[in-house]
Amino acid sequence: MIFSTPQARGRPQPFLNLCLVLAAVAVLPGLGACTPKTPPPVPPTQVTVARPLVRDITDWDEFTGRLAAVESVESVEVRARVDGYLRTVNFKEGALARKGDLLFEIDPRPVKVAMDQAKATLTVARARLELTVHDLERAQGLIASHTISARDLDAGTRPQQR
Repeated sequence: MIFSTPQARGRPQPFLNLCLVLAAVAVLPGLGACTPKTPPPVPPTQVTVARPLVRDITDWDEFTGRLAAVESVESVEVRARVDGYLRTVNFKEGALARKGDLLFEIDPRPVKVAMDQAKATLTVARARLELTVHDLERAQGLIASHTISARDLDAGTRPQQR
């Protein structure tokens, strides 16, 4: 605040006016600098581009269930007697089917594996039977010569080497 006397209040004050002019001159150029400038333009965003593949896609689903005719006078229930995946469907929906017609073909690989296992089990059982028959014939010969007891023959144990 500028010092003034009570007598000078009604008169113009040249010092005060000079200070106001100097302050305005100092502040006004700074006000022009405060105006917002436009930001520099944003460079375009980098984007990767991929060419789409054009090819046929087959939609498929797996279901375990039953088939039933819809809106038909005659209805037939088709049930598989074995487990497996369908390999082919040999009829068109809505077509007439007769007795003996091949409707579905089930993948034979799991059934073949089970059959091969059963054949291997049978081969092992036959080999054991042959060994047991051979042991029995030998034991009967040893009984005749009194080398083993009848108890060993009845128990089915092999004679021990001495």
